[in-house]
Amino acid sequence: KLQGTPKIFENCKAEMKSAMVPDDEVLETIGDYYEKFGYLLDPHSAIGVAAANKVGTDAKRMVSLACAHWGKFPVAVERAVGKEAMTKLELPNTLAELENMECRKYKIPNETEAVREFIVEQLS
Repeated sequence: KLQGTPKIFENCKAEMKSAMVPDDEVLETIGDYYEKFGYLLDPHSAIGVAAANKVGTDAKRMVSLACAHWGKFPVAVERAVGKEAMTKLELPNTLAELENMECRKYKIPNETEAVREFIVEQLS
């Protein structure tokens, strides 16, 4: 367990801000940004945007780097923007093609040697 001193904690608080964003606020943020800006945030990016909005800043502008594509989260996105909007959205070809690809998964023992052997086998 990582433990810091009160001084380290105070130094961190002086340099960083954080916020908790519950699911309903994530969906609200996705919907708001889609409606206002025509940009569809993925849920992970929406957490960052919502947290940044909560903690605030003195800066006039803020950049939030998106970390995923909304198409990976269709259920959450549909809940945020609604079924009608969802029908108008188009997945990029690289994501759409995944629907037709073979799904491959393997069960292997939870042991280092078994994982090593699996990797070697897959690469040969």
